[in-house]
Amino acid sequence: VLGGQNSVAAAMLSPVVQAVLQMGFQHSLVESLVQSRYLLTGSHYTSVSDLVTDVLQAEEEERQTGEPRP
Repeated sequence: VLGGQNSVAAAMLSPVVQAVLQMGFQHSLVESLVQSRYLLTGSHYTSVSDLVTDVLQAEEEERQTGEPRP
């Protein structure tokens, strides 16, 4: 698991993730999505638009359910 954590930490510093964070999206939500994607696919976001799409979808789900993502 530790390797996965280090990989997620490294991914959080990637230009793709940094660009999304600079847009003002919630850091914890972005980090959660980066971690989920890595755990599910073994790879990280390579496109700003893919990450933004997932962040917006997660925010919409949060609005509809009234609960934040874990």
